[in-house]
Amino acid sequence: MKLSTKNKINFAEKKSIITIGILLLVAGYYLVHLNITRRIRNNITVEISKLSPFINISYEKLRVNILTQKISLRNILIIPTGTNDTIQIDDLIFQNSKLHGIIPAKLNVEARGLSLNPNSPLISSFFPYLNGIGYNEFTADIALDYVFKKKEREFRINNLSINAADMGRMEFVLYLANVDFDQILANSDNPANFIAALAGISIAGAKLNYEDFSLAKRLTSPDMSGHTGEANNFVKKTSKKLEDEISTMENKFYRQVLISILDFMKNPDEISIIAAPLQPVPLSRFIFTKNMTDIIDLLYIRIEEPANHQT
Repeated sequence: MKLSTKNKINFAEKKSIITIGILLLVAGYYLVHLNITRRIRNNITVEISKLSPFINISYEKLRVNILTQKISLRNILIIPTGTNDTIQIDDLIFQNSKLHGIIPAKLNVEARGLSLNPNSPLISSFFPYLNGIGYNEFTADIALDYVFKKKEREFRINNLSINAADMGRMEFVLYLANVDFDQILANSDNPANFIAALAGISIAGAKLNYEDFSLAKRLTSPDMSGHTGEANNFVKKTSKKLEDEISTMENKFYRQVLISILDFMKNPDEISIIAAPLQPVPLSRFIFTKNMTDIIDLLYIRIEEPANHQT
């Protein structure tokens, strides 16, 4: 059966319409993408200028993906004002985030390839032993994913992870209730009211997983005692205190929790600590805690055996 000339023309017209429609969609996406990218770049410039009295920030490239709601900055350089310290980040990635307000309602951010010089005053003030125990550089990937529900006054850190090359990996989850950031910020100039506002926050749940590559082992090693005297003394004192409590403790559950913590302190490998209270626990309750068992009881803390240790 042969197509008539009229049908051929109609088919050609339809193909032309479809082609034109696709071209219009592509052009529209490009224009929208260009406009959004320009607005984001301007917003970033404004935010960087606000921080200029404290730090200088520069970056090489901005990429925006509208479909995945992903914003990435490439090769970021951060220099605290008045110092020679430098913080470098290969990629800073925001995805599915709501960045409006002082405390964004939703934040999912990754800093890949964050590097610091261990000899710099900035890092040595927090980690004074890194260079002394054999670390010539500090490189890490850091991720933070949280949701803040203002009406429900809930703050959930779904994931806070730090993976430091040749040091260790930490993953942290935290659920808080009765969080009122407006009240906390409003009382920031009044120490008493500020502490009272913080004390009203409740812990609804938490989990900390730490896998040691070499950091804890080096900090507690007798061979490094000349560089890590304070760390060694802290471990020794804490270990002695735990041993004393274990020796007199009759509750098998509490005893096992303390034994697991003591084992990790003596032979750092991997540990998972879970807090799962039946009801949210206000921070004010910790004012009256006297010992480790009180904290274990309040938060219903337990130690989860790592998968590779389970039998």
